[in-house]
Amino acid sequence: MHSLEGIQLRTLITQTDVGIAACNRDGRLTMLSPGLERLLGIEFRPFAEDQLVDRFDLYDVAGERRLAPEEIPLMRARHGETVRDAVICARDSRGGLVHLRCHAAPVHDDSGELSGAIVLVENVSAEWAAVRQQHELRDRLVSTINHQLRTPLTSLVGHTELLADRAEEVPEDLRRSLAAVTEAGARVAALLQTVTELVDLDLQSRLTRGPCDLGRLVCEEVDRWQEGARGRGLAFVGCPTAGPEVVIDGARARRAVEALLDNAVTYAPSGSRVHIAVEAGPDWVQVVVADEGEGIAPQDRDRLLQPFERGRHPRQDVAGRGLGLAVAKTVATAHGGQLTLSARHPSGLRAALCLPRDLSGSFTAP
Repeated sequence: MHSLEGIQLRTLITQTDVGIAACNRDGRLTMLSPGLERLLGIEFRPFAEDQLVDRFDLYDVAGERRLAPEEIPLMRARHGETVRDAVICARDSRGGLVHLRCHAAPVHDDSGELSGAIVLVENVSAEWAAVRQQHELRDRLVSTINHQLRTPLTSLVGHTELLADRAEEVPEDLRRSLAAVTEAGARVAALLQTVTELVDLDLQSRLTRGPCDLGRLVCEEVDRWQEGARGRGLAFVGCPTAGPEVVIDGARARRAVEALLDNAVTYAPSGSRVHIAVEAGPDWVQVVVADEGEGIAPQDRDRLLQPFERGRHPRQDVAGRGLGLAVAKTVATAHGGQLTLSARHPSGLRAALCLPRDLSGSFTAP
C-alpha cells in the first residue's frame, strides 16, 4: 500500500503542474516539483535559506517589494507557522510577474520534533488579472459617471431651488412633488460628492491639515448617531471624551469616522453594542469601531474596501451603496495611514482607522 501511495505521489508531482517545495529544519531546500521548476525557470538545487532571496525572485502581492527570507511562506512554516492563502509574486521563466497562492505547513517527525516544512503553490495570475481588469473598468465607469452627471445635476438642483424660492406660486398639489424632487436631488448630489472623493487622484495634495482633537471629533459623531442607533436597539460603549490632538484634515477624518459608524449601525444586530475607542502611540492614532454582528470572512475584507462592494449579509435588505468603507480607506490613504478590517472576538467586525500623528506622514502601525 505504501509503495502504491509513493508511486501515486511521485506521479502527481512529476507529471502535473502542481507546485510543491519543501525544506529541512535548517531551511535548506530539499524538493522543488517539476511544475514549479518550469513556472519559475529554476532548476532544483539544495539552496540554503540565505540563498532563496537571490535564487527565487519573490515579491509582495503588489509586485513592488522583494520579500525578506522570513516573509517567504516556506520559511514561515519552517518556524512553526501554518500559512493559508498567502499570495505573493514571482518572476516566471520569461521574466513576467506571476501571482502565487501559497499554503505552507511545518513538518514534524515521529517524535513530534520540527523536521522542516512544505508549501503548495498555485498560479493564480489569471484570477488576479481578471480582478485587476474589473477594478480598472469600474474606475473608468465611476469617473465617467462623475463627469457626465455633474452638469445636468447642477442644473436640476439649481432650477429646483429657484422653484422652492417661489413655492407660494406653485399649485398646492404640486408642492409635495417639488419637495420630493428637491430631496432626491440632494441625495444624488451627496452620492456624486462621495464618488468625487473616491476618484479624485489629487486628494492627498488637497488635504487641509490642522490641529484636531480626535477624541472630541469622534464623540461628536457618536452623539450625532445616537438617535439612529437607539432606533435600531443599539448602544454605543467606550466613547472617548477628548484627546489626543493630532495634525490631520479634520473634515475628511470626520467623514471617515461617519462611514465607520454608519457601517456598524447598519449591520449590527438589534440589541447589540457598538464599541468605540480612540488609541494613540508615539507616532500614530487610530479610531476603532467594532460591532457584534456576523463579521466579514477574511477573503472578503479587501474586496469590501473597494467602491460599490457589499458583503453577503443576512440582512440583505439594508440600504447602502457600498461606498462607506471605501471612503474611509481613501481618507486613510490620503493621510499616509491605513484602514484595516479584522475579526472582533467572539463575533463581529473590527474596523481600525490608523493615521500618522503629524505632517511627516510616517508611522509604525500598531
